[in-house]
Amino acid sequence: MTQTTKQLIQARYAEVEVEIAAIEAKSAPLRAKRNELQAKIAPAEAEMRALHEQIKAVEQPTLSALKMEQSALAKALGSKGIKAEGGAAKVE
Repeated sequence: MTQTTKQLIQARYAEVEVEIAAIEAKSAPLRAKRNELQAKIAPAEAEMRALHEQIKAVEQPTLSALKMEQSALAKALGSKGIKAEGGAAKVE
């Protein structure tokens, strides 16, 4: 007796379900370890985001504008680079 298409699909569905379960069982300890590490680093990531926001609040938009002005000034002077001398930068 031949199987119908529906029966073939149902059989393959069951096979795939078993394969998925086997792979997920194999990766479960790795996922648990990853989740454990994520829980450990989450506080540090939150602290880093807060620091990033504080840095942005101090620097921007003024720092970007000053760096753009500095670049334009160096270009106007025909700069090939900037060299630090005695604590002050000198445009070459």
